Amino acid sequence: MSHVSIRTASATAILTLIAALGVANSAEAAVYRTRWDPPYGQWFPDLGWSGTSALFIPDACLVNSGTVACAGMTAGFAQAELFSLSNPSSTETVAFNQIVNLSSATFANGQLTAVNSDFFSPVLATLGAAGAYSFSLKFTDQGAFLFHLQNGKETSPPCGAPSFGINTQSCGYSDTFGQMSFSLAVPEPETYAMLFAGLGLLGFTARRRKLRLDQPVKGPDGGCQSITLSGR
Repeated sequence: MSHVSIRTASATAILTLIAALGVANSAEAAVYRTRWDPPYGQWFPDLGWSGTSALFIPDACLVNSGTVACAGMTAGFAQAELFSLSNPSSTETVAFNQIVNLSSATFANGQLTAVNSDFFSPVLATLGAAGAYSFSLKFTDQGAFLFHLQNGKETSPPCGAPSFGINTQSCGYSDTFGQMSFSLAVPEPETYAMLFAGLGLLGFTARRRKLRLDQPVKGPDGGCQSITLSGR
């Protein structure tokens, strides 16, 4: 099983988690999980994909019913599992290791029913059924769309950025969107482990810095002299 970005993400996962909590603190936000599972479509007829993502909605943005657009709503920890429809054991996990903004969220009777997001940055996939393509992800209403960008062409027009206005073999998107399901997330043990490890690392760094600042500096005569530090 090939994993793109997952193995190299462990160091950044802690920082990403802390950044996410900084944007939408779990004590002041609802954390949702969304899932989807469609086939890709005409451009990759043997490609299936499923995915998950976490959604952070600050309490100030929560409503019983209606659509809201307010600051602090984000999506992160998104990943897509690519697999061959003819050989389901052939899989690859593409991880989008970033936090993106949600431009809107829709609620019905207190339940999250739809979101719209910015694009996640493209990630290169190597699965045979996906070719040598980079993939980007976007949430639109109740659907998750995967965008393909042919490797080596993602910086050239007309593929300068993913767009619903372009749908070709070299630059386009999945024919069928992933119908997203939403549920309030219960943090898993490994999520807590990453959080505590990150907080422990930050605390250790802060203590070391304080010890260095508190250590007296010897003057030319062997005595101690005080120093003044100016902050940036």
